[in-house]
Amino acid sequence: MEVLVRDAIDGLIDEPRRADKPALYSLVPLPLLKRYVPAGPLLDEVNDLASAKRVFDPQRYATDASWRRRLDVALTETNQYRKFAKYYPERTDTSF
Repeated sequence: MEVLVRDAIDGLIDEPRRADKPALYSLVPLPLLKRYVPAGPLLDEVNDLASAKRVFDPQRYATDASWRRRLDVALTETNQYRKFAKYYPERTDTSF
């Protein structure tokens, strides 16, 4: 977001930035994600990234941590659990 604001609003041009460390970017809550990722290398990678605190959820932006925003994120995540339970109750071998 910082780069977007600097470019679009401030008219400044930054040097390109590159992510050079592995990270997990997910809108799905981590416990829900782990429920559907099959055991094996992919789940190991998810667990390693979680242990290294390299899991990022764009909904959880520290600067925007008002009570209203936290409530909205909590309701959104609760809704994801409900929808997964309804439309995708069990992980399948063809999930990933």
